[in-house]
Amino acid sequence: MQSLYKKNKVISSTGWISALKIEENMRKRDLVPTYLHLYHYAGNNPITYTDPDGNKIIVIFKYYDERSRRNQHKEFVWDNKNNCFRTKYLRRIVTGETFAKDIADCIIYLKNSEYATSLINAIDKKGKTFIENTQGDSETRYDNFGNAIIYFNESQWLDLKDGKGSKNSTALDLGHEFVHAYEQVVLGTYAKNFHDENVPNGFKNKAEKNAVENTNKMAGELKEAIRFDYETARPQNRNGNSVTDFVNNQ
Repeated sequence: MQSLYKKNKVISSTGWISALKIEENMRKRDLVPTYLHLYHYAGNNPITYTDPDGNKIIVIFKYYDERSRRNQHKEFVWDNKNNCFRTKYLRRIVTGETFAKDIADCIIYLKNSEYATSLINAIDKKGKTFIENTQGDSETRYDNFGNAIIYFNESQWLDLKDGKGSKNSTALDLGHEFVHAYEQVVLGTYAKNFHDENVPNGFKNKAEKNAVENTNKMAGELKEAIRFDYETARPQNRNGNSVTDFVNNQ
């Protein structure tokens, strides 16, 4: 209890425990702190919301609200049984939200791969995996609480630069990030592999080498082209193609 007290403090107005300097554990495009910390049950509001197991794939869509002139966000929780997103804590099915629909289409497509299905099922049952929209390249980060944070650009697919014009689907790119999420929330090895640079040329680190190899397993089952390394392939705007479209000239 003494060590817990040293790391945390009790907020007298709410009676809930909050991590000291929690903002230091997140990026500038941070997620909502009340959904990251282990001691914040159901966003510090267990009366209004419920979170029975605390383990979900959660989409966070961030946007600028012109009316309030403030940055806002919406949250959607993946219903793995019914293959849809719902408003937070499974209240109703999400409709009309483009980012959530694109991610749902990606996941449903990936489930045509037995290997991808096993990853999705595993990360949905253990820990939290956040998927947040970004205008930059897709990437996965981790926090100090065992969660994976996927910053995902759903407007891009992957140009493999294989000399044949092959391109991986947006969905398979999400599958690549799911491999990282699996390493973090299920195996707990992502942080270690992220800093391990003892790998062949063409791979940034061990985490990316593992991700490429395992994404190729999905690609084979989905009839998509495979990658030969990590650094050659580059994200590219999919220009009206769907999130499940791909080009395989291999």
